[in-house]
Amino acid sequence: MYYLRLMVLFIAISASFVKPIYAGETERAEKAEKIVLDNGLVVVLKQVRTAPLVAVQLWVKTGSIYEGEYLGSGISHLIEHMLFKGTKRRGVGDIGRQVSASGGEMGGYTSLDRTVYHMVMPKDKAEIALDILADASANAVFDPVEMEKEKEVILREMDMCEDDPDKYLSRKIWQEAFSHHPYQYPVIGYKGLFAQLTQDDLLKYYRRFYVPNNMILSVAGDFNKKWMLENINKYFKDFKRTS
Repeated sequence: MYYLRLMVLFIAISASFVKPIYAGETERAEKAEKIVLDNGLVVVLKQVRTAPLVAVQLWVKTGSIYEGEYLGSGISHLIEHMLFKGTKRRGVGDIGRQVSASGGEMGGYTSLDRTVYHMVMPKDKAEIALDILADASANAVFDPVEMEKEKEVILREMDMCEDDPDKYLSRKIWQEAFSHHPYQYPVIGYKGLFAQLTQDDLLKYYRRFYVPNNMILSVAGDFNKKWMLENINKYFKDFKRTS
């Protein structure tokens, strides 16, 4: 009971220091702005001044339903796991260390129809997020040693899915409901097809879909719009589109 009272007191004191957000403040927030670069990259900017942070996301318009000859292998998901594992400019582990040293965080996820990479940085480190996302989306190397390590991680994820009744039943339902559609295949892939994936497969798929006219870069947070556009062009302008 003592600890409960202490917690209630802590919450009450904390709440007294929180500035309320009024409807008028929300209404004055700037609308998102869409810009399309010459290479086809769609850029969406929204300035939000509530905290000195910038959130950057790179959306790639591909996922498990677009895997073509690799359908059912989980190649989209494997690439998502590998994208921050090294580039032509950055070695294995460099991206993670740089983001952590900058006080930021990063992550990613793969879905049926999209693969998304996201970072949150202090406003004065936003340029680092742009640099890393541009570098990874254009220059990933998919180191074979790291790839085998990451495949082991994903195989364990597959085993966990098999051991989870909810996930197992959900997968069975999708297989039955979409038996004539790519939705039937799990995003993570099937073990047999997944095990066959090579570095060449990843590079082929990556070069096909990781092109600027197949991506959306969204930036929200506390930034100067002119400065942000200049830096987006700086890091993404040489990224070649496909026809």
